[in-house]
Amino acid sequence: MKITDLQTYEKPKYIGEGRDGIVYRISDDKAAKTPHPPGVFKRVFKTIGHESLIAQRLYDDIFPVPKPYGLHMVNFDFATQEAFVMEYIQGQVLAELNHTKVGRDAYQLFIDIIKKIKQKGYTPLDAYPENVIVKENGLIVLIDFADWKHPEILYPQSLDRVI
Repeated sequence: MKITDLQTYEKPKYIGEGRDGIVYRISDDKAAKTPHPPGVFKRVFKTIGHESLIAQRLYDDIFPVPKPYGLHMVNFDFATQEAFVMEYIQGQVLAELNHTKVGRDAYQLFIDIIKKIKQKGYTPLDAYPENVIVKENGLIVLIDFADWKHPEILYPQSLDRVI
């Protein structure tokens, strides 16, 4: 796995964060997930790299995930960091749509897709409604694959850190 050329994004917009990193909107059509600063969590770059591999495999298998653009060194106005760059998805978090028709329909799509994903050998350990975006047209997009597994993608030994 290689990290591609340095790219500059001067005004990233903070979207949110979790145990595995911080997500920023870096352009109209791209988002980037960066690791937490050193010492915050032990699983830093390898989680971002593993997530990039899983996302690319899911995308190649034609599942509804953001288009992955791989690992990049991203020059924010506040720091230069390794980041997993992906398509930015506009929508609402499925967990926030619990008591709506759109939410019920999206939950059924989510369940059906997870069944198909498991049939392909994935183990989606953190496939929660909080990690699903519902687009305006009612279709869903899965996000956050840091804890997903696949037998052909070793974790974390399969990662080579090349800058």
